[in-house]
Amino acid sequence: MPEEELKGIIAHEIGHIVRGHTIALLLTVVGNGIFTVIMIVNQIAANIFIIMAGLFRNGFIQIIMRLSAMALNIFVILFMFLTQVILSVNSRKNEYEADYFAYETGYGENLVEALYILHNTSMGRKMKLRDRLRSSHPHLTKRIARLEEIIDGAEDNEDLIEN
Repeated sequence: MPEEELKGIIAHEIGHIVRGHTIALLLTVVGNGIFTVIMIVNQIAANIFIIMAGLFRNGFIQIIMRLSAMALNIFVILFMFLTQVILSVNSRKNEYEADYFAYETGYGENLVEALYILHNTSMGRKMKLRDRLRSSHPHLTKRIARLEEIIDGAEDNEDLIEN
């Protein structure tokens, strides 16, 4: 990538640091570690329910135990999905903030050019809904459009000030 475009990308990455996104990401990683331990305990509990179900001769109790294990597993799957979507939404918001930081520091146009380069190297492909929900970055075309609107808006304001 040309040097000018790299300046835009570096300004964007510095924006993550200045806005505290890296600290939030660190907390997310620690939270994921804690969540993993909780999920292991949950899985052990579900397995205990299944083992206990086998110990009872009463069919009703076996059904209750197996349903309890299934409910725990469904809860885990739904919780993981919803958590991932929420974290992805926040991450996409952080990307826009870092893009704006690059603009504020004078490297918005450089970043736009860098995003065009990334888009043209097939990274801007269409994504399925499931992948979009889980994506940590907004689609490149949306980032480009938003930055261009900001840049054009600033140029319009400068024209008004000069006239």
